[in-house]
Amino acid sequence: MPQPQNGDRDRNDSSQRTTQKETAGQGSANQQPQAQDNRRKNESSSNWLAKTGMMSGLAVVGFVLLLFALGQAVGFDLLGLFAEAVSSQTGRWLVVALFALLLIGVAERGLRGTLRRV
Repeated sequence: MPQPQNGDRDRNDSSQRTTQKETAGQGSANQQPQAQDNRRKNESSSNWLAKTGMMSGLAVVGFVLLLFALGQAVGFDLLGLFAEAVSSQTGRWLVVALFALLLIGVAERGLRGTLRRV
């Protein structure tokens, strides 16, 4: 059996180093999509929260305009009645309860999104 020469050993060593570099490259390549995926999740959560806040604000403005327009149509101050109802103690607690329902809905939607990703 012929003995390997120094040149053969050098080639074997260099091929092992190349394999190690490729393996290390794959590890960082796998980490990069995970980091991008985490950024996308954070961005999508932020976008969703901003969109929900904007839609809630628009819903409140729309509700106020609806009460005002209906009140003007029937000649009755519906907006004033609603403001008086909300300013009472019971009305305040009803507003707190509606806000709590909104928070529960946000949490439930976030939980559903988390479970889908797993």
